[in-house]
Amino acid sequence: FAHATKWLPSDVVSELLDFPFSADAPAALLLSGLPVDEAPPDTPIVSAVHGIGTELAQPRVPVAESWTLGLARLLGHPFVPPFFDKGHRGGLVRDMVPVPGVENLCGLLGLHRDFPASVFAPFPEPETFLLVAVRGDPSHVARTVVVDSEKLIASLSAADVALLSKHEMQAQVVLPNGQGAVDQGAPFLPIAPREGRAAAATLFVPDAGAHGEGAVGRMVSPEGGAEVEAAWERMMAVGLEVADYVDLQAGDCLILNNVRCCHGRTAFEPKLDGNDRWLVKSYVTSDLWKRPATGKYGAEAYPNMVTRAVERVSNVD
Repeated sequence: FAHATKWLPSDVVSELLDFPFSADAPAALLLSGLPVDEAPPDTPIVSAVHGIGTELAQPRVPVAESWTLGLARLLGHPFVPPFFDKGHRGGLVRDMVPVPGVENLCGLLGLHRDFPASVFAPFPEPETFLLVAVRGDPSHVARTVVVDSEKLIASLSAADVALLSKHEMQAQVVLPNGQGAVDQGAPFLPIAPREGRAAAATLFVPDAGAHGEGAVGRMVSPEGGAEVEAAWERMMAVGLEVADYVDLQAGDCLILNNVRCCHGRTAFEPKLDGNDRWLVKSYVTSDLWKRPATGKYGAEAYPNMVTRAVERVSNVD
């Protein structure tokens, strides 16, 4: 944190401090030209998406990881979503790399928000997250896709906005071998109002990976049926049309407001030769406690989250 605030220009530091709170802040920020690790090691091997290098002694990238956590502290508090194994390094920094054996996961990653509260409540939603590029895709094919909710909603037809503001969608995983389908998370409104702010879009991609080979994800509308499901598909397609495409290369950092925008990734073919795209990622929240004058309401009021009075002791010599 100290090095980040010292090295970055003061106007950039101010922009980062305002990013989670200001109504005028952008939905995403791209920083380029950050110092990088000299001769970074091979892209690590992970056993799952959002994983952590599987070998304890595997060489790391201290410069990139320091930037990730330093910038995260400017935005709030880095934390590990409850769905993730903390791993041997605490889990605050995740490796975003191809996963051997499931290279099909490097296909198009549809637009989505990470762990939206409307789907995964009561688990905390990451308010922001960072992607710091250790190594970009050598072919420049893998690009991060980003679309602002307000821009996306404004690009939809009035009829689709009405449908998606009224009828909920439900993520499901269709199990292999005719075992039926299971719901993933709670039903949610794809376009939902926010108090004092413009409505936000929630796009989501079901994760079928934990249900075995042959399982597939799908989105259904329990009440709206085929008409709403078609509007959902149109919103996903329009999002890709109006989105920005970012080719992250070494020294780049993309910071996303997870509430105000959706993101994805274009398809690419990993080589698994040690030179594949390698991003490090950290989730951030500013909702751990209430902050004066921000209008944000956290889970606790400082300092009660840090220390609670259990018993009052008096007459201490």
